[in-house]
Amino acid sequence: MSTSARFSKIVVIQSIPEGELHTGTRLHEDMQIREVYHDRGFNPELHNITSTKELRDLLSELEQKARRDGDWPILHVEAHGNTDGLVLASKEFISWEALKPALIALNVATKNNLLLTLAACYGGHLTKTLIPLERAPCWALVGPVEGISAGALLDSFIEFYDELFATGNGSAALKRLNTSVNADKLSYTFSQCAQMFKLVYRRYLEEQFSPKVLRKRVESVNLQLKQQGRPPKGGLAEIKKKLLSTRELYFNKHKEIFFMTDLYPENSERFKVTYQDVFKLLTVGSLSGL
Repeated sequence: MSTSARFSKIVVIQSIPEGELHTGTRLHEDMQIREVYHDRGFNPELHNITSTKELRDLLSELEQKARRDGDWPILHVEAHGNTDGLVLASKEFISWEALKPALIALNVATKNNLLLTLAACYGGHLTKTLIPLERAPCWALVGPVEGISAGALLDSFIEFYDELFATGNGSAALKRLNTSVNADKLSYTFSQCAQMFKLVYRRYLEEQFSPKVLRKRVESVNLQLKQQGRPPKGGLAEIKKKLLSTRELYFNKHKEIFFMTDLYPENSERFKVTYQDVFKLLTVGSLSGL
């Protein structure tokens, strides 16, 4: 089964201060023209918001529509950003960490079919907040990994959606997006949730099972067992072996949560990430503790 996503409309959320170029309005107008011409049924919407409350309320409304009506959007956000989050029209700041719960709720409502495009500087940095104990905040994320001017953002996303409306081919749309900015340098990232999970879980294993951390965990468990009068027969080596044996078990539990296969069993056919896939990504230095 394909790992591609399904959606029924494009929602543009714009939070740009007065007096600045309202790129979301321009992009939405362009989308409307392309919808008339190509008749894709993408039904582009534009929502102007100024505050974090309005943003959360809108995301909650979209979540309810997704659950009730099966109305699954591509979510396109136009705002200022930095490596830590978004700056809205009201000058309020919302961190990627604070934005993540609402995105997770919406993605759960779409059964992990949410395509998120962030026309905000450093929008690609949202992926840095992910942890394997949470559900995926989106099926895939498209966003710049550096600072880009408003005009360049507008031009590049017009190229992206022009291709998407014309062909429906996401890969070709992404290629046009990057080429429009700099043909020699990748300015945007496309992170699919399977890729996100592999990288996040690699980081988790490297942190939780590094030689230093693993040694502390072994010593802590050993102390607890001794205090309980149950010292392990095999000593520290036995404890280490048992801790290492839990990695794949917990990997499968975390994968179930992240890809929502506990809620939607059909997702197990869409996302076939294995523990071996992640283990191959581990750095040579981290392998000594595993």
